[in-house]
Amino acid sequence: MLARRIAATLFLLACVALALCNKQVIGKAISEHEQKDAVGSAFPLDSQLERRHKTKRRKRPAKFKRPIKKTRKHKSASQKPTLGATTDVPYSDRNIARIRKSRSSFSSISTGSSYYLQYFGGPLLTSVQVTNIFLGRNVTYQSETNIFIKFLVRSPLFDLVSAEYSVPGMTIGYGSFVTSFVETKNSIVNKMKVTDEMVQTYLLGLIKSRIISPNPNSAYSVYLQPGVVVTQQGLNSCSDFCGYHGTIDIKKLGILKTPYLYYVVYPDQSGTCFGGCGIGNPFQNLCSVISHELTEVVTDGAINVVLGADIVAPMAWYDPNSDVGGEIGDMCNTQEGQLTDSSGAKWTVQKIWSNRYKQCLFQNPRTTTTSTLTTTTTVTKSSSLLVALGAKKTTTSVKKGNRK
Repeated sequence: MLARRIAATLFLLACVALALCNKQVIGKAISEHEQKDAVGSAFPLDSQLERRHKTKRRKRPAKFKRPIKKTRKHKSASQKPTLGATTDVPYSDRNIARIRKSRSSFSSISTGSSYYLQYFGGPLLTSVQVTNIFLGRNVTYQSETNIFIKFLVRSPLFDLVSAEYSVPGMTIGYGSFVTSFVETKNSIVNKMKVTDEMVQTYLLGLIKSRIISPNPNSAYSVYLQPGVVVTQQGLNSCSDFCGYHGTIDIKKLGILKTPYLYYVVYPDQSGTCFGGCGIGNPFQNLCSVISHELTEVVTDGAINVVLGADIVAPMAWYDPNSDVGGEIGDMCNTQEGQLTDSSGAKWTVQKIWSNRYKQCLFQNPRTTTTSTLTTTTTVTKSSSLLVALGAKKTTTSVKKGNRK
């Protein structure tokens, strides 16, 4: 009996000892778990993976700084924009205009002026091919303008351009008059105010409709009806400028060796435009503006493709130090001369700047030959496609033009 009591007592003591041991083990385990929880609050379960993600993330800046387009500013309506100035007009929209002047401000530039055009590597139109586009039946002097273009691109003025502004691999030669047509769509010709953007859209539409097929020497001249105003770089024709030339980047169209489309816009020179673009009658003044713009297209056609302030290709011949505009006609704006064709007809042209002679000239001073244009032919060029798309089939009658 005593033995049983002793055994039961020993059993109870063993249970108590076991319970105390288990309590210590459990307490230690709880303590370790609490410590792990404390560490886990700073680094969760997937803490290593999370740290790797954090090292690869880039913080979003408080403000995104977008590049600001450099622009040029017109100092006044009577002066061309100067290089490096600013306004709300981006360089990508830069078209070069012949600025309108008052008759009292027509003056010559003395020999020895400091102007000097430099070549910056851009394209030259080595044999310009001119197409005249008359926006409306009421555009004045249509046939006379066609004949003048045919004379101009083979005149002593182009001999001078060739002699001074050809470069190795690109010799400027005579050009040609391709054709002309009259646009008659009311949606186009009934507008009394057009923008340069509208002109560009119109010309791109002509390409897509296959009415025109530009090549590296193509130049498209757009003529407006009397009273129609065109706006360009915030300026208005007649009150601010006499005409301008521009460029459209057409690389995306995939036309062989033709990255750009060159064009010129000519407001009518009568009415409110008369008097600020020459000293002759409206047609003589138009001829003066045409010669200014066309020689600039040939020698610096892609000027407004350059987006920044730096003067680089595709700009071609340009004077970066000129304060009156840096192209070939700018230094001689509204200074005029007369050239005579083989029939004795006289044509008004604007002078251009000569690097060699350091003055404004309209022909090489060492030659006095006349152009060999014969004014006895009739030019008829059109197509059924033009008629189908709303353009009027035209025949250019021959007249001896621009006599004083």
